[in-house]
Amino acid sequence: MLNCVSYLPHAMHIALLLAACVALSIISDALRSIGGTSEYSGLFFVWLLYVVPKWIVALLAAAAVICLILWFLVQVFGLALYLLLELAYVYVLADDQIGPWDAVKKARKRLRGFFWVELYRSFIVSNAGMFLIPGAVFWVWYQFTPFVFALQREEGTPLSSLWESRELVRGLWGKVFGQLISMQFLPLTIVFTLPWLIFAGLPFYWIFGTFLFSFTGHYPYGMFGIYGPHFWEMLCFCFLAVFLGFYLPFQKVVLYTLYCKLKEVKTFQGTQST
Repeated sequence: MLNCVSYLPHAMHIALLLAACVALSIISDALRSIGGTSEYSGLFFVWLLYVVPKWIVALLAAAAVICLILWFLVQVFGLALYLLLELAYVYVLADDQIGPWDAVKKARKRLRGFFWVELYRSFIVSNAGMFLIPGAVFWVWYQFTPFVFALQREEGTPLSSLWESRELVRGLWGKVFGQLISMQFLPLTIVFTLPWLIFAGLPFYWIFGTFLFSFTGHYPYGMFGIYGPHFWEMLCFCFLAVFLGFYLPFQKVVLYTLYCKLKEVKTFQGTQST
């Protein structure tokens, strides 16, 4: 459910883009109906000010301002929703008894503090990302910041959450980096594996269809669907639906599991040292 809600900003962006395209098409038709563009070739603004009626110019300016305001509001809403869901994911994973909406309510109470945590983390990682190796180091160090802030840090400064996330990875950077990189390359593996499995199974399906036709005179349903015009479109759509529906929750579960393992290792090391 949280995963479905996370795609709401994307839907709003698409809706805003479609509305802008429709409005632009209507305004373009209205401007073409006025005519006179050939006399002012290359002087668009002169034509716009002296030929086009003032109410159309005002409408164009108002439409541009409205689009900018809506785009800004969608960006703010998307950022707030991203921060809210980052904490809600942690609460849902850590507590089997809490529901998605209860997790959202709990995350909303700590949204302001988490905003500063993510601001510092994004600033450090993005600036260090200009250099490949330091960027990767900081990326691994601060990957578990949302878990630390949600489950460990009820109070403290934003930098304290970053510091504790770094302490979790200390001494285990290489292993954690390997786990995170393998998770990042998982979509590419699926992209190459899924078509391979389809093509690997096609010869057996065709052989079965040939025997079936020899005895019954009928082909199995979809035997030659691969040559149809919509086969690959449906395949891409199914893959996209599976990816959008399951990859993000899978990623959060893996990160939480890795976080719990790191906590166990650090606790064990602490007891050994004492």
